[in-house]
Amino acid sequence: MEPIIFYGQNREDLILAAFFHDTSTGVYIDVGAHHPVQDSVTKYFYEKGWTGLNIEPQEKQFKELTKDRKRDINLQMGMSDKPGELTLRSYKSDGLSTFSKSIKLTYENEGSVEYTNEYSDITVAVDTLENVLSKHKVGSIQFMKVDVEGFEFEVLNGNNWKKYRPEV
Repeated sequence: MEPIIFYGQNREDLILAAFFHDTSTGVYIDVGAHHPVQDSVTKYFYEKGWTGLNIEPQEKQFKELTKDRKRDINLQMGMSDKPGELTLRSYKSDGLSTFSKSIKLTYENEGSVEYTNEYSDITVAVDTLENVLSKHKVGSIQFMKVDVEGFEFEVLNGNNWKKYRPEV
């Protein structure tokens, strides 16, 4: 028996695979996709032939996604509850970058923490999930992952859940 390789940081892909064990193709939405392999909840499914929509505002990670995920739609932008522009704080540790004012403040109040003492602020175009899913004519969604460091409520609030409701 050939070993099964999973990529999710906390085995989220293993858990999702149990839901979709008999599904050969599907669609995923990955908001805050970050990296195409490291700690990826969607890499396992991509390897199985699924396709998805990956949303990642950071340039370095976006370039990695476009190189590795040729079948997917990859968007370099942020998500929020309304279209516009927001300031993304990009930290030395890319996985901590956020639009969330409260997370930024928390990191500032922690003082000189190894991964949050170096950062840059960049202005990023943002849109709503509903607008992006409509623009890209997304129909059935098997699962959606949203990992945006404290900005999840705003992202989820920007969706039309009656029209774009994932199975998981």
